[in-house]
Amino acid sequence: MAVIALFVASSVLVFSCLPNVMFDNPYDSDRDVKMTLNSPLDEQTDVPLPVVLSWNVEFNNTSNDGNDFLALLQTLFEMDPGFTRYPCQVQVSESRGFSSTLKDEVVSVLEEDALDKGNFTYAYTFSYSGSTVSDLYWRVRVQYDTAAYGSWSDTWTFTRIGGTGAANEAAASADCYITNDSTYESLNYGSDEYLRVGNLPYDTTREYYFLLKFDLTSLPPVASSASIRLFAVGSSTSGYPTSLMVYRILGSWSESIVTHNSRPSYSSVYSGSSSINYWPSATDGSYLDINITSLYNDWMDGTYTNYGVAVVPGTSSVNLYQKDFISRDSAVYPEYKPLLIVTE
Repeated sequence: MAVIALFVASSVLVFSCLPNVMFDNPYDSDRDVKMTLNSPLDEQTDVPLPVVLSWNVEFNNTSNDGNDFLALLQTLFEMDPGFTRYPCQVQVSESRGFSSTLKDEVVSVLEEDALDKGNFTYAYTFSYSGSTVSDLYWRVRVQYDTAAYGSWSDTWTFTRIGGTGAANEAAASADCYITNDSTYESLNYGSDEYLRVGNLPYDTTREYYFLLKFDLTSLPPVASSASIRLFAVGSSTSGYPTSLMVYRILGSWSESIVTHNSRPSYSSVYSGSSSINYWPSATDGSYLDINITSLYNDWMDGTYTNYGVAVVPGTSSVNLYQKDFISRDSAVYPEYKPLLIVTE
């Protein structure tokens, strides 16, 4: 009994020192999952490519009705507690928000700890010649089934040798959807988690649109391409896309104050030519990239003042059903917030 007690005390001491993230397991409510980084160290610099990304996943088996003593005996006598060798999804990106990925792979278990059943080690060799940026980000999550995943780990980062700098992107500095509905036209939705555009199928007179602005201070003075990236999450009618028009805003506005009644005006033409017309827009659960290269360069050279853009429903000749996108205020999906992605 003394040996077991010593073992328990030692285990508590060791695990309390491990850097890890604990997540609920949505696939099996009886178990939790602990993600532990092995290598490279978080924020490690001068990392050569290819590099082996390694991490541990520990399944904490509480399926014995909370009987920790029984779980301890399983470990001591190498009894198999019935853990499945689940694969992991690993993503590597130039962007901390993972707006796009350099690699998105499913990795099998490398080995299982002989004494600590349910503690699996994974390793993935990352090599990529198509990117020259310095700072790279990666994260992992358990894949329980074809379409069933656990929560993402923390985002880990490393700096590669020979990189030329961080990716050129900026998160939205302000966004807000508004509506012309007479009941809600004086309300502000600047803190809402979603950006809404289009009409409801049962009320085509109720229109939603949103305003979006980016801080350009840290971005290149001239772009060969510049795109707004949005993530679509829902529609008023499943399966129906929405036609979008993108216009240049002509005056200042405040995210926390603006309403339909106090909205700024916007240009009926886009950057001196015509509006951007997107039909169809993104399907639910996917990105929509809106190219604004000419407008970006006009902002940067002083042709126009940057007040942002208005994203409004398209022409009445096409489907205008409501589409929702993730806003910058989303606490549930922070990795999908609006981005401006610029290439020099």
